[in-house]
Amino acid sequence: MFLVMDTSGSMAGAAIDNARKAAESVVKRLQDTDTFALVTFSSDADLLVASGPIGPRRKEVLERIRTVEAVGGTNISAGLDLAYGEARHAQTLPGGDNAVSVALLLSDGQATAGDTNANALAARSSQAFQEGIQTSAFGVGTQFDAPLMSTVADRGAGGYYFLADSSQIAKALATELDARLRPVATAVELRVRLGDGVVPTKVYGSKQLSQVESMAVRAQEVAIDQREAAKKDIAQDRQEDTQSGMRFFLPAFAAADKHATLLEVR
Repeated sequence: MFLVMDTSGSMAGAAIDNARKAAESVVKRLQDTDTFALVTFSSDADLLVASGPIGPRRKEVLERIRTVEAVGGTNISAGLDLAYGEARHAQTLPGGDNAVSVALLLSDGQATAGDTNANALAARSSQAFQEGIQTSAFGVGTQFDAPLMSTVADRGAGGYYFLADSSQIAKALATELDARLRPVATAVELRVRLGDGVVPTKVYGSKQLSQVESMAVRAQEVAIDQREAAKKDIAQDRQEDTQSGMRFFLPAFAAADKHATLLEVR
């Protein structure tokens, strides 16, 4: 996993303290063979911990996390670019092509440095997902850019968390870590075909996608199918979306996940 932590000035105080503690908790939860990297970003980004198995480095990594301080602006683009670069490098190492790659983006503010364009930032997570890297986003407090963070997570096929208080960071990271690193199913699809004359009026637990959003979701589905076919010799039987009906798509499903979809029809 690749932790991307906001260390800008707005994180000073309790937020950075809780972020450090949460990062330490994550490191302690990882198995020895799990890959870990830590990228911090403020006005620029730094690779505080390079990617590699956590086992032989756990003590050293914990010590480095405790040195993190909050100062400067908020350059989310630099943080993501550096984290994705590390993830791509990790995929080239022995066994890396079979590992689950997930970037966990944590921020309490608005993008104020680097590439601040919301569409461009979301495009980064979308492209990363095509390369096998999921992105989850954690917004802390009340001043972060919620539309941006949720879109980055959505395009990156990851989870999105609104954390009103920084004391919630550790629990949220642990929940997402378990869900992403060890999913029980990927690319879950629910197809609903209504009878003649039956018209859906409302859908709860999902939303109707625009053409652009639909294309992005379809790209996620195809990318997952291609990876699973390569890893587990699962037939790529959904490369052509020729079946009719309403389609609901979940990129990944953890053991404790629950998802309800209700249809109102007439």
